[in-house]
Formats: sequence, structure tokens, C-alpha cells
Amino acid sequence: MDILFRIQTHEQKLSIIGHTWHGSIQKGIAMKSTKLAERDITFTRREEEVLCLLAGINTNEEICTKLDIREGTLINHFKNIQRKTNIYGSRKTLLIRYAIDHGYGRKKATA
Repeated sequence: MDILFRIQTHEQKLSIIGHTWHGSIQKGIAMKSTKLAERDITFTRREEEVLCLLAGINTNEEICTKLDIREGTLINHFKNIQRKTNIYGSRKTLLIRYAIDHGYGRKKATA
């Protein structure tokens, strides 16, 4: 995952995320995503802000700075989003992919 934040262009980052998403990880969450599509998910305003910043492929440090929160609080937001979306694992790329696929890249964080 560190490589993702060393790459300079947005297109290269999206390419890496796409490869991760379409690789073996996608197979592991395929069944969970079917269940996810069957229900509406309600995020808090702050969780939506985190998703917007994730879709912009910001680092944890950048997100914390922009939202004026500590990293522990950000991790809690990640956990809440994972629980609501049923996307688990330590790979942040899955949350980034979720945020992009659900249009959070086009929204602006209000912080």
C-alpha cells in the first residue's frame, strides 16, 4: 500500500487500485457485495467526508489534517465504514475503491 502514496499521478494510483480490486481480493468480497446491494447504507456526515477524501486518494495524515482529527479517530471512522459496507480487511484500497465506485470522488468534503 505504501507504493500507492509514492506514485505521483492520480491515473497511476487508480490503475493500482483497479488491479487490486480486480485481483484475488474481489473474489473474497464478491458474495458480501451482493448482500450490500440489497440494502441502503446510511453514513454519518463525517464518514461521508472521510469517503470523499479517500476517493481523492489522500493519505491518512492528509485526511486527519483536512478534517482536523487524530489518526485514532480516523481509524474509528474506517472501522465504522467497514462495518456498514461489510468490507473487511487491512487493505485501505478496498475502501478507496468503494468510495470511488459510489461517487464519493465527485463530492467535496465539507471540512
